Amino acid sequence: SLVVGWLLLSLFVFCSTEVLSLFGEFTPTGILMFWRLLCGVLMIALFFHRDQLLRTLENDFRRLVEVYKSAKRAYPVALFATGGILLFTLIYVLLAPTSEPDSMSYHLPRVSHWFANRSIRFYETAIARQNFQAPLYSFWLGHLMALTQGDRFFNLIQWYSLIANSVVVSLIAAEIRLSRRYQFLSALFALVVPQALSQVIVAVNDLFA
Repeated sequence: SLVVGWLLLSLFVFCSTEVLSLFGEFTPTGILMFWRLLCGVLMIALFFHRDQLLRTLENDFRRLVEVYKSAKRAYPVALFATGGILLFTLIYVLLAPTSEPDSMSYHLPRVSHWFANRSIRFYETAIARQNFQAPLYSFWLGHLMALTQGDRFFNLIQWYSLIANSVVVSLIAAEIRLSRRYQFLSALFALVVPQALSQVIVAVNDLFA
């Protein structure tokens, strides 16, 4: 559910950005309008399908509890360390604004250009990659900037991507019929890769990609 929801939200961000840009309305106001529309549609859908949603959430929660109990019995220290890593990095990304050079020279400036131009069309710049690099991550930054009125929470995208990536790794382990024990270990290894941990605290798109 975490991965599917993330993919669906990314599809929404992509489509809404393209539509807003097409009509020259890619602005914080236009983005907020689309998110309000999404919330309204979701509320209507939840009203008519609330029983099915509750059953799905109950099943997902039950599976999560089973995985937690299995991991707690087999690797209590590893489970505690994983929770500590996620908590520490979450506190960091919430308190520390991004200051990584790649973010400051590439990702953030092109979002500002897009807002100024009210469109994601190409623009004149001395940094050519602002125009030709894959834009979906920057679309997310633009939406997050509009929703939070700033760049304080930009690092949350990378932090959530780390969790989503670890879930995908555990699902791959399940597909090749590994036990829950090895599914947990696979997710743990994905979480503690040094390169991943170094990327989770900056607003770049390595984990997101």
